[in-house]
Amino acid sequence: MKKLIQNANDSIVISHSADVSSYKKRNYYMVDHAEYLIGVFDNQKKLRSGTSQTVNYALHQGKVITLIHPDTMEITAPAP
Repeated sequence: MKKLIQNANDSIVISHSADVSSYKKRNYYMVDHAEYLIGVFDNQKKLRSGTSQTVNYALHQGKVITLIHPDTMEITAPAP
């Protein structure tokens, strides 16, 4: 991680704590600042997770998103 930060053009610190609220803020920040998203996600399981929450947020924000199923490598592009 240190090497990534040293070689990055920029870094944004959303929070200095590692808790659910911080992860949610980070995920929403990434969605809000992205033009296009790619996620590795099993959208068939209907699990409550940070990834599913982020995918749903992106779709509600009208973001273009491509999902790759982690087991089958099937690619889908759900409509926002």
